Amino acid sequence: MSAPRRGLDAPASGAGRTLPALLARLVALALVAASCASAGGFRERNRENLDRLEVGMTREAVMNVMGTETVRATGTEGVGAGVREDSLSVSRIEIPIGDSPVLQNPHRTATFEAGGHAWEVLYYYTNLVRDDGFVTDDELTPVVLRDGLLTGWGWDFWAAQVSAYAIPAEIPTFGPPGAEPGPGG
Repeated sequence: MSAPRRGLDAPASGAGRTLPALLARLVALALVAASCASAGGFRERNRENLDRLEVGMTREAVMNVMGTETVRATGTEGVGAGVREDSLSVSRIEIPIGDSPVLQNPHRTATFEAGGHAWEVLYYYTNLVRDDGFVTDDELTPVVLRDGLLTGWGWDFWAAQVSAYAIPAEIPTFGPPGAEPGPGG
């Protein structure tokens, strides 16, 4: 007498799980892993993408270059994440714990009307100044659009535009790396 044959939906010996259920769990794990990224890799991609920008690009082109991804940061740079290993230390995975920050592109935006122009500033997370789990102004790079076209990027450029066109925006002042911001910064 031959042993009964198992179909794909039959539980594996001792496992108590079906193949479709196992595949569903693997797909869910892959989706979670894909939505997580290291904060360092996120910043590095943003810095690399800044090098691909060209003055005169449309807002849509800027967004295509810089990306519009949203990820939950993993890693250990002040984001409340931990590393978990299996009992044999064969597998290692970084898991967001608690309030891991959500990083998005752009990190934030601001709009202004001044000098007869519509201004939009897209702020991208590009630098780590303090490993404190917060994204602060000195860790962002402003990308400046005037009337829907890219005119430049960086804090010095944005400060010059604010001054030249009397844009009602506050430009933060930054101390040396690691210094606490002063009043209004």
